[in-house]
Amino acid sequence: MTVDDMPVCCNWVFNPVAVKFGKRYLLFLRAEDHSRISHFRVATSEDGIDFQVWEDPAHIPGGPEYDVYETNRYDARITLLDGWYYIMFCSEADLGCRLDLVRTKDFVHYERFPFASEIEQRNGVLFPEKINGLYVCLARPLNQHAGGDMWVSYSPDLIFCGKSSLVMRIRWHCWDEEKLGLAAVPIKTKQGWLCIYHSVRLNGSHGSINSASVCLT
Repeated sequence: MTVDDMPVCCNWVFNPVAVKFGKRYLLFLRAEDHSRISHFRVATSEDGIDFQVWEDPAHIPGGPEYDVYETNRYDARITLLDGWYYIMFCSEADLGCRLDLVRTKDFVHYERFPFASEIEQRNGVLFPEKINGLYVCLARPLNQHAGGDMWVSYSPDLIFCGKSSLVMRIRWHCWDEEKLGLAAVPIKTKQGWLCIYHSVRLNGSHGSINSASVCLT
């Protein structure tokens, strides 16, 4: 898929989330318009190969309490839980980046929750089932003390969140020495939760090297 497949002019289209949507496959795309503002678009396919982009962007409800925090939306992760598609994504503006959360059943109408985190959080993903009656989220803080590590938090209602603790740390001189973050919804196995995550290693004057990694938790 390229910008030529978009129904409007875009600079980029990238970082899609893929989910099964009924009998079809669905991509939740990040598109950047000519003003360099990112928004979400939906594309569907019968075979998972040839996708048709929907004419309208994803209309996520807003309002004054949200607008001050979000100029860009990106890095979506989608979890199917109790018949709803929960979409956690990053909202970014001058104040920084924080996690946002909506849910939908048809990718046309969206129900919005209060912001899912404080400022400076990214790569948030909900687990596909509750654990001990609580919703579970993995995310990566962006502050100077835990800027690349992965943390877990729990919530009874997806409004109030707590019991946060460290899950995985970056490692100096390894492939994940700069930062890491969950790339997809955890998969439950007999050995534990299988997590596919991305990691970044510094590479001097050549920039950074991104890798795909796997862990059990």
